[in-house]
Amino acid sequence: KMKVKTLIRFKDLEKDTIREVGEVFEVTKKRATELSTEKNKAGIKLVEILEEKKEEPEEKPAEDE
Repeated sequence: KMKVKTLIRFKDLEKDTIREVGEVFEVTKKRATELSTEKNKAGIKLVEILEEKKEEPEEKPAEDE
């Protein structure tokens, strides 16, 4: 997953919601690329990529024996 920040207000067709300017949300790497380039239905850059989240395996809590 990746964190992105909205540059202009737009309707997120995938999530059926309005994204406001400055809103930060998580998307897949593929979706981040689509929204941060002209390769979307609006034809303009809608978001900037903030960071890529590393998928860390969840650590199981140590069980008392």
